[in-house]
Amino acid sequence: MKILLLDFGSSFVKYSFYDTETRTNTQVFSLEFPQPVIDADGHYEVDHRKIDEILWRIMKEAELNECAAAFICVQMHGYLLKYQGTFTNYISWKDKRGRAYLNSAEKKALFDNGTQLKENLPRVSLRDHASVEGREFFTLGSYISYILTGNNVTHITDACASGLFHVNTCTADNPFEGLSLPTAVREMKPCGKYKNIHIYPPMGDHQISFLGARAFEGEAVLNLGTSAQLSLLVDEDTDCLDGMEYRPYFVKDHRIATLSGISGSDAEAIVSGIKSFANAFGKTKCILVSGGGAKDKYDYFVCEFKKLGYKVERCYQNVGNEGLKRIAEGVYSRRGTMLSEVEFVNFPFVLKKAKVDFFIIDNEHGSFENKTVMALATNANAVDVQAIVRLPNNDRAMITKLADGGVRAFLLPMTNRKEDIERVVEYAKYSPDGKRGVSTTRAHTGYGVADIKEYMKSANRRMKIYAQIETRIGVENVEEILNVPGVEGVFIGPNDLSCDYNCMGETKKIKELISVICKQCLKKDKPCGIITTDKELIKHALLCGCSMVSYGSEINMLIKGAREITNEKYL
Repeated sequence: MKILLLDFGSSFVKYSFYDTETRTNTQVFSLEFPQPVIDADGHYEVDHRKIDEILWRIMKEAELNECAAAFICVQMHGYLLKYQGTFTNYISWKDKRGRAYLNSAEKKALFDNGTQLKENLPRVSLRDHASVEGREFFTLGSYISYILTGNNVTHITDACASGLFHVNTCTADNPFEGLSLPTAVREMKPCGKYKNIHIYPPMGDHQISFLGARAFEGEAVLNLGTSAQLSLLVDEDTDCLDGMEYRPYFVKDHRIATLSGISGSDAEAIVSGIKSFANAFGKTKCILVSGGGAKDKYDYFVCEFKKLGYKVERCYQNVGNEGLKRIAEGVYSRRGTMLSEVEFVNFPFVLKKAKVDFFIIDNEHGSFENKTVMALATNANAVDVQAIVRLPNNDRAMITKLADGGVRAFLLPMTNRKEDIERVVEYAKYSPDGKRGVSTTRAHTGYGVADIKEYMKSANRRMKIYAQIETRIGVENVEEILNVPGVEGVFIGPNDLSCDYNCMGETKKIKELISVICKQCLKKDKPCGIITTDKELIKHALLCGCSMVSYGSEINMLIKGAREITNEKYL
């Protein structure tokens, strides 16, 4: 499935096409954002029709690429008004007409909403208009939604930048009588369709860039663009500080604390801002530097930050594209379940009907006979549902038998060191990748192959080996485990992690461990999965880059179905 990733930046509109099956991205294409038609006296306006032209051009390419969906992020603070069917120009975030209307009366209300009073805030600059009666307000994001779907809808990460929505509740906070606002949503569900392409609500480019920088607990992001921003992920109950903004994020109980409006060209001002930031929040583990200005100023920042005791890392070149890709992977993550006890060899056909991507046959805690596992694997292969066998250990005899019986994926629980998973790779893959014994007149070949060398190569490509990380030692060694040739990725086991870290019920600690494991997978560009029914942990894992979720088991399904029968009222 291909997906359009579209980033409407202040200087350039960047886009690419992402394949969710192969997890590959085309190159990022770039078009210049339209020049202003008005740039004087603090006004900065762009002809919305020029924006339309760029949008139609990109959507035409998306059609040709047969995209199923589009994920969009936009520059924030800008807006348009619609009156009697006609749109104004796009009033850019660079517009400063609100300077004459700044007053302290609204400062506290905005502060409580998570927004700072400033001259380019739509809530302030709207006072420049003689009347807003009967007019409809659009952010750039909701305007794009409207053009594509006919719905004035945007994500809360974009909507809140207007100062007209409350960061905590997503509800409108509109002081203008007669002005109608977009619908602001938090859930990542399509807000409509453009032809056959599902359009997801546009998101704020600041939050997307933060996500794309792959920042985790205790790491700040310095985004160097037309204007620099310094941001840190904090809990929603963290006290808001004067001079900073608390912007909504994709995790409901978290905010991004942001020092914004730092001149992108003034390195000294940025260092000064970071000192203020450090005074407010203390030292962070690391500062991640991203954005178009990072290339020229990186060495300078490294030197200055070291003086302040910071570690500095350079981010991916295009954090906007990376952030959109993370959102897309979360929405279109592969969903699976566990088969733990019931010997039902037609289970793959049921999962296919339900559009489930994979299932884990539990041979660690379960007690399936080899013949049952082989039958399950054969049926799964026939309907293209991935069957992953969770092994009791890394014993050669079992791996060889099951692989010859048609199994194409193994998961090793309690993987603590690279040597543990190396044995699985060795026994499951043919030479030169491993030392799997050759026996071709078996179920895995369809009982015969024409070219043994070619078959061995293709079998090695199909065979997926996963390590389950569920111990303290495994977390400590996850990088070297991922470095083992032939290891496809890892699955996180939160329950056993909780036991080994003696933190049962402490969600915060498990989230930190998920972040650590996912970050290593992202660095190695290998998939990460999680096995849990905890929806809070699943959402956190998806935002951290997890792309496979195994939820519950056939036992959970039976219990839920049985409860529905007993709870049903007929009279």
